[in-house]
Amino acid sequence: MHGLTATTSAATASQLSLAQASGGLIHINSGAATAVVLSFFVLPDTILNATAQQLFSGTNAAITITVQDGRSYPLPDELFPARLFYVVAASGSVVFSVTSKT
Repeated sequence: MHGLTATTSAATASQLSLAQASGGLIHINSGAATAVVLSFFVLPDTILNATAQQLFSGTNAAITITVQDGRSYPLPDELFPARLFYVVAASGSVVFSVTSKT
């Protein structure tokens, strides 16, 4: 998946589906970000017209990664039970692509 955008709101961010994936990488475009924190929001597919919810760990800590332009990072394992998710930037917008493994 190429040309995706993380914005400051799940409502305007690109939606991702990695339902058949067991892992993946997020690739940050060059010139796209300098030390930006990305958060992950999931969409419960069992709830009709559900609102995206921020993803937290079992210890109630937000799942985030800090990214820099021109680098690749593993997607957090906590994402992979989710069918649909969004990547949200703490500030500005970040253009990225995703690769996954099945």
